[in-house]
Amino acid sequence: MPDITVTIPEGFKYVGVALVSTQWLLFIQYRNVMAARQKYNVSYPQMYADKSEMDASKDKYMFNCVQRTHQNTLENLPLLYTSTIIVGLKYPILAAALCGSWVIGKYAYSLTYWSGNTNPRTNPAYVVFSLVPLLVFPTHTARKLLLFSLYCRPIMSASLVPQGFGYVGAALVSTIFLLIGQSQVVSIKRKKAGIEYPQMYADKLQEKESKDALVFNCAQRAHQNTLENIPIVYVTTIVAGLQYPVYSASVCAFWVLSRILYTRGYISGDPKKRVSVAYGLATVGLLGNLACATYTAAGWVMQNLNL
Repeated sequence: MPDITVTIPEGFKYVGVALVSTQWLLFIQYRNVMAARQKYNVSYPQMYADKSEMDASKDKYMFNCVQRTHQNTLENLPLLYTSTIIVGLKYPILAAALCGSWVIGKYAYSLTYWSGNTNPRTNPAYVVFSLVPLLVFPTHTARKLLLFSLYCRPIMSASLVPQGFGYVGAALVSTIFLLIGQSQVVSIKRKKAGIEYPQMYADKLQEKESKDALVFNCAQRAHQNTLENIPIVYVTTIVAGLQYPVYSASVCAFWVLSRILYTRGYISGDPKKRVSVAYGLATVGLLGNLACATYTAAGWVMQNLNL
């Protein structure tokens, strides 16, 4: 069966710009979750307030709204990223425009949810900007994925890949081993605490009765928090790596190391031990990667606009 060589089209840089915009959305949502956790006094490793807490306090209900907004966005990202990248290989401007539209709609969704309204579909901006792209994307994506799986050997244009980009690939691979390790820790702690599937977290009563249940919650939260950060790590590492490969790969690799220390501190049973100097430095490094990715994407836009 013959190979079909697929090169990155000229307008694909707009796809990179659109993907970077999703990172700012995630950053805003993540900061709001942290602020809400502190404001409404929801301690780690608790991910959501219990129903009884929500019934007793509107503050806990509001925290859950903020948290759910972030989680819903994370649940949509695999479809968005796959669709944007694959459709972008054929229709880069369309893919970038739809991705950007989704970000605008998702921000409108967030504003509605943050107000305590749990039916964000009542916001017209969410319907127009966010739901429409998710309906348009799958048809194109399914056809392109089938073509890729049967025939294609994707090749990135050499002009886009700088010397040293291999370090970026190596750093990204290290995140896989991190996630596998965390998953194994969660499985071990789940078995020890006697928490049956599909229960995601031990409830407060189980936590009070058993330290193993608390440690399981800590392990689970460490894993979930890493998954929440992965989209930012992946997109910023790749986009920034197209211009600053060594720096980008170094930040990603150090982030992986800091996550190992973060997990070890968390599963001690004392959530405060999750934070270390390495954790702080890795966070600063990620912000640097985000700045580099944004600068790179802005450069692509100005270059294409001949500014």
